[in-house]
Amino acid sequence: QAAQNMLTRCQSMGYREHGILCVALHPGWVQTDMGNVAGCTPPLTVDASVGGMLKVLSNLSEKDSGAFLDWEGNVVAW
Repeated sequence: QAAQNMLTRCQSMGYREHGILCVALHPGWVQTDMGNVAGCTPPLTVDASVGGMLKVLSNLSEKDSGAFLDWEGNVVAW
């Protein structure tokens, strides 16, 4: 996890001069074969998660570059 965080930060700084934004996205707890744990059903469908992430991506700005965001656009603490 720490390596991904550092890579996101470094890429955001390295690509900034080219106008490229770099963020890490958390998809949430999604209803997948891997997401089901001990009989508990995750709250998010794949469609809701992907739709949310696409919305987040379409609204990114320079202030978001280097951040860790969830599928709703909320900042996630490193």
